[in-house]
Amino acid sequence: MIPRFTMSFALAALIAAGCASTPLATPDDVMFAPSLNVDLAQMERLPSGVYVRDLREGAGGVVQRGQRVAVHFVGWLADGTQFDGVAPPSPPVQFQLGAGEVIRGWDDGIAGMRAGGQRMIVVPAARGYGRQRTGNVPPNSVLVFVVEVVR
Repeated sequence: MIPRFTMSFALAALIAAGCASTPLATPDDVMFAPSLNVDLAQMERLPSGVYVRDLREGAGGVVQRGQRVAVHFVGWLADGTQFDGVAPPSPPVQFQLGAGEVIRGWDDGIAGMRAGGQRMIVVPAARGYGRQRTGNVPPNSVLVFVVEVVR
């Protein structure tokens, strides 16, 4: 007879292994709320799987990895639920692009923008928060952002 705790541990390991092998959601896997105006066919797909579309071209310098960036943004789940945002008059969020200070989807999607520009960024779960819940973001969530580079 197998001890009960061993069977429980084995069952938990099998369940965890099954969850880990479940693919993470991509933008192609989800239906977006109409209010988000996401049209993947009109967006550029980056090699990382992040989709971008410039809503307004900026006139300032081009943002590059390694630079300190300041942004205002709004973030939504694919169902249209807003989960985060920082807009004027609040001070912008500041971070070093490409240094792992923000989700990888931002490092991918913000690079190449110009100061003053506004971009929609659609982030697959693997470039967002992955399998973990973070605040109001459920596990395995595709995220939609509108980001404006302030400087």
